[in-house]
Amino acid sequence: MKHGLLLALSLAFGTLGCLAVGPVLTLPIVDADVTPDGYTRQAVLPNGTFPGPLISGNKNDNFRINVVNLLTNETMLTGTTIHWHGIFQRHSAYADGLAFVNQCPIAPNDTFLYDFTPVGQTGTAPSYVRITHYMTQYCDGLRGPLVIYDPQDPYLAWYDVDDESTIITLADWLHTAARLGAQYP
Repeated sequence: MKHGLLLALSLAFGTLGCLAVGPVLTLPIVDADVTPDGYTRQAVLPNGTFPGPLISGNKNDNFRINVVNLLTNETMLTGTTIHWHGIFQRHSAYADGLAFVNQCPIAPNDTFLYDFTPVGQTGTAPSYVRITHYMTQYCDGLRGPLVIYDPQDPYLAWYDVDDESTIITLADWLHTAARLGAQYP
């Protein structure tokens, strides 16, 4: 669109379906060029993809996600955090990912281990999604789905088409990096 606002609809088939990872993984955060709407710009990318790969696990799994900050583009924010939206961080508030509330941003070339167990929690987006709450960095692409399956779900057989290939993520997309965007009072 003319001013760069796009509702980017990313169908997971072929984008996320073959990239499911977790619940124990290393997640590099990099900056690279992307073109989700035909306009190329730098973005902040989990695992080098937009949207980021699906992270999945089962009910009561221990998630151990080592985030490696490899951001170098100084026209965007180079510190980062990951917030596990919708996850109740019981006994693991340090892993909630709210910059300057629960943790300092991860500095470039540094790492942070998010170690949490969402006891009794299951579900998918919109409840569970990982984004950054470090200033406006989520506008630059740092997001992706998180799914917690329940192998004992009594309705599991009804989900014959609800799998890793049918995840849909929605995102606003701007042509200007958030840090360089217009200043508002």
